[in-house]
Amino acid sequence: MQLSCSLWKLIPAMLPLAAWAQSGTPCPRFAAGRAIAAPGNLWSRNGVLQVAFAYQTRTDANGNVLYCYTTASGAQSPTLHVHPGDQLKITLQNAVPPSASSTMGAMPVMSDMTAPSPIASTCTPATMTSASTNIHYHGTNTPPVCHQDEVIHTLVNSGETFQYDLQIPSDEPSGLYWYHPHVHGISEAAVQGGASGALIVEGIENVNPVVAGLPQQVLIIRDNPVPGNPTPGGDVPAWDVSLNYVPIPWPAYTPAVIQMKPSEKQFWRVLNVRPTPSSTCGCNSTV
Repeated sequence: MQLSCSLWKLIPAMLPLAAWAQSGTPCPRFAAGRAIAAPGNLWSRNGVLQVAFAYQTRTDANGNVLYCYTTASGAQSPTLHVHPGDQLKITLQNAVPPSASSTMGAMPVMSDMTAPSPIASTCTPATMTSASTNIHYHGTNTPPVCHQDEVIHTLVNSGETFQYDLQIPSDEPSGLYWYHPHVHGISEAAVQGGASGALIVEGIENVNPVVAGLPQQVLIIRDNPVPGNPTPGGDVPAWDVSLNYVPIPWPAYTPAVIQMKPSEKQFWRVLNVRPTPSSTCGCNSTV
């Protein structure tokens, strides 16, 4: 991956995410070589962050199936800002059309290996389709119980609405986390299709005072499929990457542009969004 930092002249602020809402197309994407746009920001107020998401999909010109979470204003995958002890309330509507789904069979019941008996409670009827979704709050210490961070039994199917009501632990470490679908067996396509966003627990300046007051950028690296689905191990890579939905495609690898002012110091929060937990990280850097 190549990133280009334009430091030689004063450059306007990054394009607002609200511009995406004007297209009327769900899950918008950008052209290669352009300046990245900042994800939108949603902040908790008086200890509560409340938002409604529509889970949407479309197929792009290359035949890639895209997925995303959008707000009523059209903001795609906004960054959620909370503080330790806050309440996060998300109303999730699955707007993926029924025609895009097919029955996958009964959802398997998984056992809690530390308990003497299997988990008995379910959040929703256990019928999984290819359109099923839910939300996982990756890296957080929120409990895996119904309506919080439970992903084994929770299925939100096409046309259904589900309410999440999380209590962020009062001792949650500050830093960068992320949210994404986590339906077992089909989450890879959804995550690589773009359904993911950053979740920031505020307070990192208390741990590292040097970042206090710095302009911040949230940079999200996502895998992108290469047209034609080449065979792994050949001369053509199996996956490309994008930065904030700006593709950096093979074979030219045209760099995305990160805009900065001359001599400016910024605080970058870099999120490597991948469906494989062992290769996922959230990083904070001062540049």
